[in-house]
Amino acid sequence: EELKAMSPRSYTLQLAAVNSLPDAQRFINQYQLQGKVNVYPTLRNDVEWYIITYSNYPTIQLARDAVETLSKPLQQLGPWAKSLSQVHREIDRAK
Repeated sequence: EELKAMSPRSYTLQLAAVNSLPDAQRFINQYQLQGKVNVYPTLRNDVEWYIITYSNYPTIQLARDAVETLSKPLQQLGPWAKSLSQVHREIDRAK
């Protein structure tokens, strides 16, 4: 719901995609991201995934620049900027 409320013209950083909510929770705990990330379910090739995203940025450039502000372990995971319009489509696909 929180993600759906964000402008489809804004961007977020995708940190990870995992196959279960417990895996998502482990990831959040491991990187101490409680309250800093959103998790949403989607379907890819009939497989359920849980996508972990970080924050919200008005432009793709600000999202890309924000990678530098993440902890080194998170940067090493290769987070990437993702449009909220795509996030909204992925959320709708899981319904």
